[in-house]
Amino acid sequence: ELTDAYGVQDDAERKLAAAARNNPYLNGAAVTGLTAYASELQNVSRFGDEVIIDQQSFLAALGQTEETIRNVTLAAVEFASTGQVNLETAFRQMNQTLSGSTGRLGLMIPALKELTEEELKAGEGLQVIIDQFKGMKEASVEGFAGMKIQMKNTFGDIKEDIGEVFAELFDV
Repeated sequence: ELTDAYGVQDDAERKLAAAARNNPYLNGAAVTGLTAYASELQNVSRFGDEVIIDQQSFLAALGQTEETIRNVTLAAVEFASTGQVNLETAFRQMNQTLSGSTGRLGLMIPALKELTEEELKAGEGLQVIIDQFKGMKEASVEGFAGMKIQMKNTFGDIKEDIGEVFAELFDV
């Protein structure tokens, strides 16, 4: 179980690094920064950093910049923290706005319909979402259920750290 937890984290980080190698806008420092940002968000949300990093790797593979990936990540985490969509769906919907389309988000968030295609492509839709749902990630972990998830994430990190040691010892 310990090496499994480490394996999930390691796979996510390796996918991000591989995507970054194929992305002219990202380098090793960006990968380190995005991984650290995912950990920061894990500390204030319901989502494990390995799940966030996995989604960031998709954006990196699409050729997004580090700043754009950070903005999509924050918007997706805030929006998914409402419980209306899962994190993967939120990431895909946020990324869709960068193509100039609001899709289903436009039905849920009327303010997005007020933006032009060019404004959406420039990332202004992400800022609308970040502003509208600001604080949802923190609110989602304030109650008992949220605290349990936070404890689970913390324990998961401990399992990953111990699993990494075992993986290195046994060359797994």
